[in-house]
Parts: sequence; C-alpha cells; structure tokens
Amino acid sequence: MKHIVGRMILAAMAVAMVAGCGSDRKDTDDFALNGRFTLVMSGSEGGEPFESVGVMFLSTSGNMVTGNWRFDEAPVSVISGTVSGQISGNDFDFALTPEIPPTNCSTVFVGRAFVRAVTEFSGSYGGGCVGQEVTASFAARVDFH
Repeated sequence: MKHIVGRMILAAMAVAMVAGCGSDRKDTDDFALNGRFTLVMSGSEGGEPFESVGVMFLSTSGNMVTGNWRFDEAPVSVISGTVSGQISGNDFDFALTPEIPPTNCSTVFVGRAFVRAVTEFSGSYGGGCVGQEVTASFAARVDFH
C-alpha cells in the first residue's frame, strides 16, 4: 500500500511539473521592461554591414513602454533617440524615433522583440531614409550596473 500511495504522489508531482512547463506566452501584466538594457546589434545600413553595442532605457506603465536609446560607438548614422511601444503577451512591438543627428526624412524604425523575461528580449527592426535603410537584429539584456 505504501508503494501505491508513493507512486500516486510521484505521478501527481510529475503532472504538476509538466503542466507548469507549458507555453512561453504570458499575460501582458507579467512583463514590465524597466531599467537600462544593453543592446548588441548586427545588421546593415545602406547596404554596409555593421555591429554595434548600445543602451536602451525603458519604463513600462501597464502594457505601454517608453524610453530612449543611444549608441556610443555606432557605425550607423543615427546615434540616439526615443523608443515607444507596447507589450502584448511575449511580444514587444516598438518604434525608434531618431533625434541625434536630426534626420530630414521623418525616419522611424519599427521592430518587434520577443520578451523572455523582464531582464532580456531580442528581435529585429528596420526603416530609414532612402539610401540609408537600416535592418538589424539585436539582443537586449538588463544592465545591473
């Protein structure tokens, strides 16, 4: 009898563990992207490849995200601006609006990231002026410094 009860408890624990390991999808309220995130990027601008490291400072209210971004050692022409976006499940849809240097073509870069946790996300973005189009993929991790 002890063996049957023990096996039933183990079986129940196994079912509970499997049920808890389901989809990565979370409710929107599970994620709040707050703080300084380090960005590691690679892509192309105007057909020329680049790799760069930057930072993104984010603040979340509900499912809306705002903040700013910059590249200190950017091989790209736009080095800083603002970010705005929305979190839905694990998706972070955003727009990057450049501010320095000012652009003449009202450039906005749009992208989507997959949020793995409140400390990291990754994805891609693109946009830009004719001849200076940027496409890039990135990984972002919260910077605890």
